[in-house]
Amino acid sequence: MSVSKQPAPTNPLDEVLTLAEAARLSGLSPHTLVQQAERGKLRARKAGRTWITTREGLNEYLALHSRRRNKRDGLNGRRQSAQVGALAAARGGSAPTGNARLR
Repeated sequence: MSVSKQPAPTNPLDEVLTLAEAARLSGLSPHTLVQQAERGKLRARKAGRTWITTREGLNEYLALHSRRRNKRDGLNGRRQSAQVGALAAARGGSAPTGNARLR
């Protein structure tokens, strides 16, 4: 089965997410993501009163986070990927499959 690649966004702002959006994509709480951003574990910046990150920054954090949790809990890491895919599809993008990252 071939997976069609989503074209690269033409607008760089398409890659920017608020931490509230990132929380919905990842299944983590916004509070957790803010804490991780403040600790420097999630690449994010504060724009006024709103924390923002990029899809790439979220993917990097999730990759590290899921590896640690998988080691601890013996999980296979697919739960977050499924949630990210479902929300991406709802937003009009193509849903990644398996452990695919956001594009």
